[in-house]
Amino acid sequence: MARSVHRAPNMTFRPRILWVSLVAALALAPSAVALERERAPRDLVLLEEIREPWERRQPELSIGTNPANGVPHVRLAGRGMRVPPTLDLLCPGKRVVLTLSRSDHVEDRAVAVYDLPATVVQAALRSPACELWVVGAAIPVRREILDRAWGGTPPARTVQELASGRVLQVTGADTLRVAIGERVEDIRYRGIETRATHLLTPGRDAGGRAALAVARRLAEGKVVRLDLEPEERDGDGRRLAWVWSGDVLINTELVRQGLAKVTLTTGRHVDAVQAAQREAQRAGRGMWAGHPAAPRPPAPAVATAATPRPGTDPDSDGVCPVEQPIKGSTGSDRQCVFHAPGGFFYGMTRPQRCYSTQDEALRDGCRGSRL
Repeated sequence: MARSVHRAPNMTFRPRILWVSLVAALALAPSAVALERERAPRDLVLLEEIREPWERRQPELSIGTNPANGVPHVRLAGRGMRVPPTLDLLCPGKRVVLTLSRSDHVEDRAVAVYDLPATVVQAALRSPACELWVVGAAIPVRREILDRAWGGTPPARTVQELASGRVLQVTGADTLRVAIGERVEDIRYRGIETRATHLLTPGRDAGGRAALAVARRLAEGKVVRLDLEPEERDGDGRRLAWVWSGDVLINTELVRQGLAKVTLTTGRHVDAVQAAQREAQRAGRGMWAGHPAAPRPPAPAVATAATPRPGTDPDSDGVCPVEQPIKGSTGSDRQCVFHAPGGFFYGMTRPQRCYSTQDEALRDGCRGSRL
C-alpha cells in the first residue's frame, strides 16, 4: 500500500512537466523553425559550420531555392553568429549587394536568408563562376554549382546558344577551330580585336605573336565553353563567340593583358571586357604602353624620415607571428578588413598583413569584421 501511495503523485506530476516543456519549446521560436525548414534537400552547402575550436568557428553557408515559392536564396546559419545585413555577390564585371530578407534566433543559433531577384540569378547563370563575399571572405562558386542550386531559371536559348567542344587548332590570335558534337566550326572571339599575326616574319608584330601564344596556352587541345549569338558570323563566315577555358573568359584575358582591344559597347559580357581594358590602360600593358592612363615613372625619391607602416607581413606560409595574431585582408570593395582571433572567418582568412592590436589595424586603414 505504501508503494502505491508514492507512485500516484509521480504518475500525475510527470506528464505535467513534459507538457510544460513542450509548450515552452513551441513558443520559443516558431519562425526560426520555419526558416530551418526552408532548407530543402536541394540546397548546396558551400561551407560547413564549425563550432569548435572556438578560434576557428564559422557559420554554415549554403545556396538553394525556397521549396514554397521557388525563390533562389543564400543562407547563413550558425551558433553565436551576428547576422550581417548584406552579402556581396561578384560575377565577372558585376557586383551585387544582397540584402537580408529575414532572420531569426533560437537561443544562441541564428539563421539568415538573403533572397535573389530573378535578374541577378540570370546574370549569375550566364557567368563562368562567381564569388560570394561574406564579411571580407571570398567563397568561389563554380558555374556547375550555380546551375544545380538556381538552375530553375536558365537564360532563354532564343537570345543565346551555349555549347562546348574541343579545340582542334588555334588558327590565329583571335580564331579557333572547334569540334562541337559531330560538326567542326571556325570560331572568332566576339567583342575584341587583336593585332595581325605574321607567322612567317618573326618579330614583325610582337603584340600579335604574344596574343597567339596566350590563346594557345589557354585553349589549344582543351574543351572550351562557347556563348554564341544565333547564326552570327564575321565576314569570313566564322561564328562569333565568347569563349571560356575553365573559369577564364579568353576574350577578357587577351584584353586584360593588353593584347586586344574592345570593339563592342553593348551586350553580354561587355562590362567585363571594358573593365579589363581600363585595367590594361592603367597598367600600360601591351598595346597600351605609353597610354595617358598608364602610370608615369616614379619621381626621384626625396630623403625624408618616413613613418613606418603599422603591422608586418605574414611569413612565406601565410602565417602571422604569435605576437601579431590579428589578420588583415582586402575585401571585395578593396577595403582592408581585419579578423581577430575568435572571429567566424579568422581560421580561413589568409592574411596580407598582421597586427598586434586592433588599433594598429585601424591605423593601417582596415575596418573590423562584422562577424
